[in-house]
Amino acid sequence: MSKDKHTAKSRAATTPSDETDPVTGLTEDEMRELADQAYEQRDEDGAWEDVEPAEIDPEVRSIVSVRFNRGELARIEQAAKDAGMPVSTFIRSVALRAATGDDAAAQSKVAELVRHMQQDLTALARQIRFTA
Repeated sequence: MSKDKHTAKSRAATTPSDETDPVTGLTEDEMRELADQAYEQRDEDGAWEDVEPAEIDPEVRSIVSVRFNRGELARIEQAAKDAGMPVSTFIRSVALRAATGDDAAAQSKVAELVRHMQQDLTALARQIRFTA
């Protein structure tokens, strides 16, 4: 770049502008001055206000990409089909159960099934003794 072009660009960059930014309401000069001040104070303790964490609505949805190999996906698709769910719903429900420790409900159901099986076996044993 020639010296003349560089000088012209520098002048254009430092030429005052009276136009205000539609978002901030500041002129370019005001924004430039604030940027320079922020840069100068970047390492000073107490120069910046504490930033409060943003409040995020828990109902906001996010999409997460998950990678499975073909064999894994085939097993997941079959499990989802057996459960009568779309694959994405199945993956979400399994992930949430694992994340929230909601396996207690599944364990309770298994325990209930085992009790019923024990009762059935006891009744079957009585019938066998009665007929023998």
